[in-house]
Amino acid sequence: EIVRKRKSMVCVTSDDGNVGVRDIGCPVFNGYGIPISMYLITGRNYDGEATIPWDDIRRLAYRGNVMCNHTASHSNLSVVSVDAWAEDVLLARQHLIAEGYSDGADHLAWVGGIRTASAIERARTIGLKTARNTLPRGIYGSGGLTNPLDIGGTTSSDKVAATILAGVDLEVSRGGDTALMFHTFHETTNAGIVCSREVAVGVAAGLRDRVEAGSLTVGTIPDLWRRREAERGFYSDQQI
Repeated sequence: EIVRKRKSMVCVTSDDGNVGVRDIGCPVFNGYGIPISMYLITGRNYDGEATIPWDDIRRLAYRGNVMCNHTASHSNLSVVSVDAWAEDVLLARQHLIAEGYSDGADHLAWVGGIRTASAIERARTIGLKTARNTLPRGIYGSGGLTNPLDIGGTTSSDKVAATILAGVDLEVSRGGDTALMFHTFHETTNAGIVCSREVAVGVAAGLRDRVEAGSLTVGTIPDLWRRREAERGFYSDQQI
């Protein structure tokens, strides 16, 4: 991919659909021309926390953000069976399609990054296209990504903007695509899964600078899927 001078794609993603994404995350990244792939808990509840109402989701989708599948009730494979998990995924798919978001309905984020071989196989049989986990590294370059249903997402947890961007630069230097994983955003707090506005602005500005310099491109998870399918697919046994 480096030899072909292919530009790496960076996908900014967020999990759960908490209101911090609406109030801070989307305005910041969208303001720099960067869409967010938003993995929604479509049942609209997450441990008692406020989630984004569908009316606001429509407004965010109009701005180019894509609504993806994070199950209907945040089903975690550490506590539910594969069968129960699959039912929850399919219910979320129905919710997303009914609301007009079929483009992201078959793109999943594993809850807590937890997945098993049997769950990955079930994801394939029910027709999911991608499923993002939580690896310390991103989506690798040619021959390094073996399964679109187990793609890496680089977490932003407890990181400053310079650290996140250094990870992006490392993946770009390898010729790989990368997904950045955020959960929610806060005006000042930057700890755990909460990202501050300052860090979000730093990451967004850094990505825009890299796009303008021609070193990478940004897109959504469905964009990445379509590009990979057009190029060579995800599977490492499909040789160039």
